[in-house]
Amino acid sequence: MTRKAYSILAVALTTSACAAAASSEQTRAELAQEFSDTTPGDALKNPHHFAPLCDGDGYPLPGNINNKGGDSRLTQFCEAIAPKPPAPPAPTPTCDQTALNQELSNSTLENALTQPQRYRCLCDDKGYPLVGNINAKGTTASAFCGALREQGKL
Repeated sequence: MTRKAYSILAVALTTSACAAAASSEQTRAELAQEFSDTTPGDALKNPHHFAPLCDGDGYPLPGNINNKGGDSRLTQFCEAIAPKPPAPPAPTPTCDQTALNQELSNSTLENALTQPQRYRCLCDDKGYPLVGNINAKGTTASAFCGALREQGKL
């Protein structure tokens, strides 16, 4: 008896799922027909109403075109309501490595380590100098980058 009840339940669930899918397709078809009768300006005034005709990336879903020439209008509409790509990150400021290396060679290591971000562009990500050492009485790029590496400030 339970087996028969299970079969009837399965048929009922399958039928209701198919009916729900058919009704949503019918709604999408009606929406596509409404879109074909709407001017592009009016469609863009109410983008959420016609959004089900587009996918999440700004492309029209297949089968949503009811008349000739509607494809380009729907494509333009979907592109207009597509999520905008994130803005590119701000460019990192470039540093004049030659001038900073010269400035570093005229200062002490302790003084340079108090301003690590100022001279940071002289070192790579692993803590090695990107410039050659200047023979001076001050700090060399190798010493500065090595100190940053030892302190874990990279």
